[in-house]
Amino acid sequence: MNEWQKAVGSTTPRRLVFLETLLGGFGYEDALRHPFATDGLGRAVWHVGFLDSPDGIPEALIAGRERLLLRWFHQHFAYNPTAVSAEDLEEYVRCYASPGGLNALKYYSTHYEDAAHNRVLAKTPLKMPVLAYGGAAFLGEGPKKALEQLAVNVRGGSISECGHWIPEERPQFLIDELLKFFAEEDG
Repeated sequence: MNEWQKAVGSTTPRRLVFLETLLGGFGYEDALRHPFATDGLGRAVWHVGFLDSPDGIPEALIAGRERLLLRWFHQHFAYNPTAVSAEDLEEYVRCYASPGGLNALKYYSTHYEDAAHNRVLAKTPLKMPVLAYGGAAFLGEGPKKALEQLAVNVRGGSISECGHWIPEERPQFLIDELLKFFAEEDG
């Protein structure tokens, strides 16, 4: 039993929540092609290819400019550009600017490897309940459609009046959905 399993008291996760992202092997790679994929409002999703650049180029170009990049994303990939407050932006900046903070970007450098793994793993579909949502102004139905390809019990969909920042743009909707989802009896 690993540390995670000890902490949660189970060897098998019981539920999965998947918010505002696509899954390698099930649509994510489309965002790496040119012309760029577009979001729910027709804006080019250029950052996936940029952040996938090799040899630490994105980190080198972003270091010291975290606020500029994060503010741009929060303003341009949101339905409500004011949803991420100045205080929240400062917390994002603090985390990204801290030692090792830009390592979060390494998520983008494994798209094709993740896609290959996910396609193999999908041969044994997840049986646990899955809640998958995207903001209508960004990925929309994409997260749910991706998870439907590798799980048998998926619900969710597209959240109206919401972009990429679900917790900030539609907090009460998300709270209500999570409370309902986690309160259900396992069947």
